[in-house]
Amino acid sequence: MKKMLSLIVALMIIATQTPYAYIQPESVMAEQTEQIESVSINVSELTEITNGMITVTYDNTKLLLKSSKAGDTLSSAMCAVSNKDGKVTIGFVSSSVISVEGSLLDIEFERISGTEDISELCSFEINEFISLDKDGKEYNASTDSVKLVSDTVKESAVVSVVGKISEETSLPQVMLNISENTNATNGVFTVKYDPEIIKFENGSVCKAFEGVMAEINEVSPGTIKIAFINNTAISAGGDMIQLDFSAVSEGNTALEVEVNELCNISDDSTKDIICKTISGSLTIDKVEKSKITLTDATAEVSGKADIFVSLPENTGVTNGSMMLEYDTKLVKFDSSEICEAFEGVMAEVNEVEPGKIMIAFIKSDGISIGGNALKLSFTAIAEGETSLALSVKEFSKISVTGDISDIPVETANGKITVTVSEEVEYDVDGNGVVTAIDLVYVQKCILDSLNVTPDIYRRADVNKNGEVNIFDLIRLKQIMLEQG
Repeated sequence: MKKMLSLIVALMIIATQTPYAYIQPESVMAEQTEQIESVSINVSELTEITNGMITVTYDNTKLLLKSSKAGDTLSSAMCAVSNKDGKVTIGFVSSSVISVEGSLLDIEFERISGTEDISELCSFEINEFISLDKDGKEYNASTDSVKLVSDTVKESAVVSVVGKISEETSLPQVMLNISENTNATNGVFTVKYDPEIIKFENGSVCKAFEGVMAEINEVSPGTIKIAFINNTAISAGGDMIQLDFSAVSEGNTALEVEVNELCNISDDSTKDIICKTISGSLTIDKVEKSKITLTDATAEVSGKADIFVSLPENTGVTNGSMMLEYDTKLVKFDSSEICEAFEGVMAEVNEVEPGKIMIAFIKSDGISIGGNALKLSFTAIAEGETSLALSVKEFSKISVTGDISDIPVETANGKITVTVSEEVEYDVDGNGVVTAIDLVYVQKCILDSLNVTPDIYRRADVNKNGEVNIFDLIRLKQIMLEQG
């Protein structure tokens, strides 16, 4: 039992060292071929054990460790694997006796130099190999059937990712390429990119994957998972997957591809395929954006001002929503009217709150006509200039398959300038003549000043003392009598 406790402590020490359960190979050029040395510590005869420790020593001037993991026969035991200074150590422990036959430790090396047999560059030592008898007492289990088994293989697959701008669509594309004669039947790849530079739209299979069942999903912004399965081994090479993107902003994004799984599954076995990856990059020099424009308008106080919302041609937009903001002290929204570019479009225009107009629209087959889409009518209520700020909430295209793609868009804001015509003295309502209606407006300013416009209140101040009161009403009556 003391030995088992000491081994558990040793396992904890191993676990705190740098683990090498899996080491991701570095990306290399496709024409380079790695020589992979595969080494296993194997038990050839059924053996009962509870715990043990084995150290593999290798020449790290000629072998580069690529991966190390516990063998399948130790699946029910607690294991830890570490690598340090040319040594790979595995420690394992089980609370009960386990029967092992097969691999205890699997290691892969890349040959750096030399032509010696792997057995001359690699050796192992059994530090501990313990079992329990029927009375629960520890004893040293037989190690006669524990051997070092090696194999030399060549990498058989290269997966690369290449970014480009499509000559046909002028949009960003990412191509996944696979080398010939991989004989893969199943695989899972991960492609990573910068979602602040490009946005994923859809994916499709290419010539090398004709007839292959493939699923392409964006699992999160910047990460795409590609899984495939085929009834027969794939031998074709070249482009296998095309990923289509839209440009979000100018800049450069790295394109990384990871091979999560690549194997050949037959009736009686599953064989992992050794694979290298080649990363790429994609540069967006310029982002073409559709421009939505607003016209300017000028109106006199109490007059009408019409502004137009215009779309560019051939956007293909199917859905959109926009917010228009303006100064309610200067203009008042009255109504909207559909124009040529919005013919056949389902559109809603609502003043959601004073100073904010929401515009929403939908057209299943997309909008291709450019020009004026909406006319928005306002009443000018006070002198000044209000900007018309248009912000786009959504501007997208939905395909027949339900895929949604955003259309890059920018806006050109407009303005309404409100002027005051040459005023007729004592004309409170601003209609150009002095009448009894002007007396009514002065009285309204006295009784309900909050519900009159600033210009009317200003003109109702007949005696020009800065406020409207009963004396202004008396003075205006006198003026009207004097004028006959």
